[in-house]
Amino acid sequence: MSRWDPESLLAFEAPQDEYEPEARAFAALLDRGVTITPEVVRQVWEDWFGPDSAFVRLASPAVLAEFAGELNQAAVPADGSAQV
Repeated sequence: MSRWDPESLLAFEAPQDEYEPEARAFAALLDRGVTITPEVVRQVWEDWFGPDSAFVRLASPAVLAEFAGELNQAAVPADGSAQV
């Protein structure tokens, strides 16, 4: 998530682990078999940053879908096998 810097916090010298709590929240959902959708991104993000989050307020549906897709892809092992 740091590569995305969704809230543009790293540009203002926030710690490199700034998005660790959000990453853990997404990882917990993925571990439970939840598919990350744009709506899930919005829910998790607003839990941490509130409804005034610049990311969820300004990102297009396509950007939220791309972000969700990358999170889902991160849950797939490098060999492509499904986790069960």
